[in-house]
Amino acid sequence: MEQSISSLAFKGSIAEAIVESKNQRKLFLVYISGDDAESSRLESSTWTSSKVAESVSKYCVLLHIPAGSMDAAQFSSIYPQKSVPCITAVGYNGIQLWLNEGFISAEVLASNLEKAWLGLHIQETTASVLTAALASKKSEASTSRTSDLCSSSLASVSPSDHHIGSSETNLGVNSGIVEEEKGPEKLVKGIVVLLPLKK
Repeated sequence: MEQSISSLAFKGSIAEAIVESKNQRKLFLVYISGDDAESSRLESSTWTSSKVAESVSKYCVLLHIPAGSMDAAQFSSIYPQKSVPCITAVGYNGIQLWLNEGFISAEVLASNLEKAWLGLHIQETTASVLTAALASKKSEASTSRTSDLCSSSLASVSPSDHHIGSSETNLGVNSGIVEEEKGPEKLVKGIVVLLPLKK
C-alpha cells in the first residue's frame, strides 16, 4: 500500500515530536523539503515506499518541515544542513546520527534508518553496561578491606587457590556484540564486557 509523506509525518510541533521520540525511544527524523525537483522525487517515490513506511513506523517519529519556515530555520540552527531536501536522524539523546542531503532511494533510506536506530541502542546498552561496571567497582572498593583479609587468609591456608586467583587477575578487557542469526538477519542480543579482576 502506498503511503504519502503526510500520512507518515507526526502532527505537532518540533517540541512535541522530540518528546514523542523520547517517550517511544525512537529516532527523531526531520525531513526538510522545498519546491525543487529532488523534493518532488522524494515525495513521489521514496516516501511512498512500503519499506520506508515500515522503517519510519518502527524506528522513527518523522517531522516534515517546509524549507524557509521558522521551524526549518530553528532546526537548522541546531543541526545545520547545506541543501534541500534534507533528512536528519537525531537520537532521543539529542545527538545527530545520520544526515542525507538530496535524493535518496527507498531501499537506502530504510536501511540507514534501521542502522541509525540500532547504533543508538547499542550505544545506550554499552553506556548502561559501563555504568553498572563502574558502580560495581565503587562497591568493590568499599569492601576491599574485607576482601584483602579474606585473600591473605586463603593464601596462608591454600597457596594453590591463591595461584588460581592470580591467574584470574590477568584477564584482559574484552568487549563484543552478541548476535543471533535468525534467517538472513542478525539480531543484536546484547553486549558482553569482561573486566579484569583486581587482587
